Amino acid sequence: MVAPVLPQKANPLKWNIKVDVLQNEFPEFSSYKDVLFEVDKQLQKTDNVFGKTDWENVVLDKTETKGLYSLRFSKGTLQVNYFVKPVFFGKSYTVAMQKYNSAFAQYKMALKNRLDKEAKQKEEYEVERKKALDEYRKSALKEIRTDAVMRSFTIQNFGIWNCDRVILFNTNCFQVYPKFTINNNKTDKKIFFVDESLNAVIKIAQNQKLHINTESKKILWAVTVDFKVAVFTSEQFDSIPKGTTRYTFNLTELPVKIEKPEDFIALYNNGFK
Repeated sequence: MVAPVLPQKANPLKWNIKVDVLQNEFPEFSSYKDVLFEVDKQLQKTDNVFGKTDWENVVLDKTETKGLYSLRFSKGTLQVNYFVKPVFFGKSYTVAMQKYNSAFAQYKMALKNRLDKEAKQKEEYEVERKKALDEYRKSALKEIRTDAVMRSFTIQNFGIWNCDRVILFNTNCFQVYPKFTINNNKTDKKIFFVDESLNAVIKIAQNQKLHINTESKKILWAVTVDFKVAVFTSEQFDSIPKGTTRYTFNLTELPVKIEKPEDFIALYNNGFK
């Protein structure tokens, strides 16, 4: 949708140039005939010789300023550039204004119809969005048990179970920034922290703040390259000095190889011994 260009009267004291305009490139002139282009600003001074020159190429381009165009003439190495604006002489101006008023009325009507259509589509979208949200909330409420919350599940394969919830600060907790080693060697293996008071398995990175509850059973574990388990036991947590803010957790690799999930479960139930 292109707004029509408001016609301007030609200034007889300025250069006015006739240019055949391709309507597919400049649809704003599609309703007008006898349009001229008046020199408005000059990149070069006008020269009467230019008006008599048989130019080989003429190029009209839009500029960043609405209603202002760039007109370039060239012949061999000679080239001149002008800033121009569309204008009309005499009766052509009167006819152009009539066409403009008609075209602008059609443009306003088409614009109003488009905006009304977009507003209706937005309203319909909001109705559907609220309807879907209400249905989701109703279905979610049906699944909530008011008397208890289940947090148990059966492990079929190793992987990640993401169950985010807010962990309240416990007065029996202290925080450390950990570093991890396995058999006193640096490691880049994923380290997992199990705290039975939270009923959660948390992946911990090097120097990531670790909350330790002194009254719960906890363990750090990792799987080594040869499918063995390295652990830092709950008893070892008890040996961490009070007031420590940074601590190196040295996990010990167990001799047992993990070949199936049941092997890991057996180790865990036996305290990784």
